[in-house]
Parts: sequence; C-alpha cells; structure tokens
Amino acid sequence: ASDVYKRQGTAHGLARARVGAREPWAALWTALQASTPPRLAEFTANELWVVAWAFSTHGPPPRWRALYGSLASEAAGRLDEFAPHGLVGLACSYARAGHAAPELLDGIAAELRPRLDELPPLGLSQLAWAMSKAGAGGAETFEAVEAAALPRLAELDAGNLATILRAFSAARVPAATPAPALLVGVAAEASRRASEFDGRAMATTVDALAAASTPEWLSGGAGDARRELLSALATEAAADRRRAGGGDALTVAQWGYLCRAFARCGPVPRGGGTH
Repeated sequence: ASDVYKRQGTAHGLARARVGAREPWAALWTALQASTPPRLAEFTANELWVVAWAFSTHGPPPRWRALYGSLASEAAGRLDEFAPHGLVGLACSYARAGHAAPELLDGIAAELRPRLDELPPLGLSQLAWAMSKAGAGGAETFEAVEAAALPRLAELDAGNLATILRAFSAARVPAATPAPALLVGVAAEASRRASEFDGRAMATTVDALAAASTPEWLSGGAGDARRELLSALATEAAADRRRAGGGDALTVAQWGYLCRAFARCGPVPRGGGTH
C-alpha cells in the first residue's frame, strides 16, 4: 500500500475507533496533521474527504487549523473528482469541525446542485445540515435541496426528518427563509410516523418548529401542518411519559430539552396533552 493510503487509513482507523487526540495517541494525531499537508496533491478525492472526516471527529484544535486550510485549498481545485457522497462528506466534515472555508463549501454546493438526484435522501439531509451550520451554499442550494427532498421524504428515518427540518429553520443564509412546502411535507410525513421519533429526534423537531416562527410557517397550510405536527409529537411525548421506565422512554435531560422547546412554540393544540 502507498504511504498516502496508509496515512488516510491510519486517520480513518483512529476516528472509527474513537481514539481521541489524547495521550498516548496525541503524538500520532499531531504527526499525521503535520506530515499530511505536503502530500495532499497525492491523495485521491476519496482520501481527501476521509482525512477531513477523521480529523473533524475530534474537534478543531488550533494546531490542526493548518491541515484544514491546506486540505480546503487542495480540494477546492478538484471538486469535479469527487463522487456526490464524497462532496457531502467533505461539507459535513468542515461544518462539524467549525473551520471556516467559504470558498470550498460554496464550491461544493455549486458542484452538487445539478447532481442532487444522485444523492440518497440521507445525503440531502446531511447536505442541508452542513450548509445550514456553516452558513454557506446560498439560497439557491436550499431551494434545490427542498425540491429534491420533497418527493422522497418517506425514505428518511425520523432522525433525518428532524435534521432536515432543523437545517432549514436554522439556516444562516440570506434569503434562505424556511420553506413552507418543506414544512408541510415533513409535517405530514412526521405526523404519520410520530411513534418512530425517539427523544432526540422529537426534541430536535420541536426546537426547529420553535426556531421557525416566521409568518411563512405560522399561516395558511404551513401553519396548519405545524400545529398538526406539534400535536402529534405532544401526544407521543405524553404516551412516553406514561411508559416511563421502559427502554424507549425519554431521559430526564431529553424531557427538559423537549419541554423548553414546546414552551418556545406556545400552547400545544388541544389533544397534545403535555402542556
């Protein structure tokens, strides 16, 4: 195996094993980040995003910023070499690490917009999350993700329905206002499947609805869908409280987060039962 392959394989293995940048492994992580930038031109596109992902799993210590910067510069000029899932993985890695790379992320968004039909629904959810968290991609990316995701919401699990709703509600992108059509679609799907939502997905969804208290999401069909979803989740949360102590019951921390999120939404429609 090549030296480059061994480097990305080592970083990937450490990340998969959840071996953090602490002793006795800190020296190995440091050596990898110091020795990798001069060799990045030798990495394949797949190896570039795997390395980015591996380092992002352990946060952005200042000593790794040079690696993130060098990797962003290398990847930005080779985006046409990446498979769609690799572009999403790269975007998620930079969003998770919190390293600002606007040129790279905007380039990823531009490369993916005409190729969104090549992504699975999970990829669409992850892309929306990454661009929302990083404040990148522009309104046109969110519009394209909405159009691609709407016909495929039934393929998303509860956690990813929550993620895509949260991504749109929290998008820090000018003109990327929460899309009423997306809310209506997610609300209809989630309301039918409320029993599939665990505590984290439930709290994320309610928090997203609280964050997106805009006129577009509070009136008309979107407002009706929002109220229906809140009621369905409140009913499910009440049922969870009645089965407290079971393996699927919400934890105390989840209950606290969920109650705060419901409080931000205002009164739950009659039938919800948790207010």
